[in-house]
Amino acid sequence: MDYERYLQSPEWQKKRTERLKIDNFKCAVCGRPMDLQVHHLNYDNIGHENVYTDLITLCKYCHSDVENEKKAYKERQGYSAEWTRQRSLELTFCRFIQRKDLSSGGDLNLTNKDVVRKAWKEWLFINGLHFREVRVSTIIDYFRNKRIRLILAMSAAGASPDEIMARGISYNMVHKYYNNPKLANTVMARFEKEMEEVNNAETQ
Repeated sequence: MDYERYLQSPEWQKKRTERLKIDNFKCAVCGRPMDLQVHHLNYDNIGHENVYTDLITLCKYCHSDVENEKKAYKERQGYSAEWTRQRSLELTFCRFIQRKDLSSGGDLNLTNKDVVRKAWKEWLFINGLHFREVRVSTIIDYFRNKRIRLILAMSAAGASPDEIMARGISYNMVHKYYNNPKLANTVMARFEKEMEEVNNAETQ
C-alpha cells in the first residue's frame, strides 16, 4: 500500500478523527490543543489500524520529538568507536563554548546551525584538531536542555515569558516549556540518556 496515498484516503481521515476524539483533541504528551497530528505507534497494521492501540494524538512539536528519538535510537544501534569519539568531542566543545551562549549572557546564539558550525570550526582550529563535520543536533540538543532548565527555573520563580525571552530564548521554546515541567523533563531525559550511553561506551 502506498503510505502517502493512504494518508489522503477517506478511510485514514475517519480513523484520524476517531483518534483525535479519543484524546479529546489534545496532545497526549503535553496537552496542547492545537497543531495536532495523529502518529502511528507502529506500522504493522497500515490500512487496518486499531485506533486505540496503533495510533496516538501528538502536537507537531511532540511528534517531531518522537521522530527524532526514533532516528537517534536507530543510530545508537550502530555505535562505533569513531562515532563515540566524535560525540565525545562535540560534548567537550559544548562545555567549552557554553559560556558564550546567549542564555548565559554571552554573545553566541547556539541554537543557530550556521553559528554552531562557525564556532565549531574555530574551536577545532584553535585546538589543533582535524576538521570533521559536526553533528549539529548534539550541540543544539545540549543547549536546548540548558535553555529548558532556565525556562523552568525562571517560570517557577515567577518570571514572565517576556523576561525569559530577554535571555535570548525563542518565543516558541518559552511557549512550549513555560510552567510545563512534565514535558520538559521528558525531552531532557532523552538527550541525557543518549549522552550517558556515549560516556559508557567510552569507558568500555
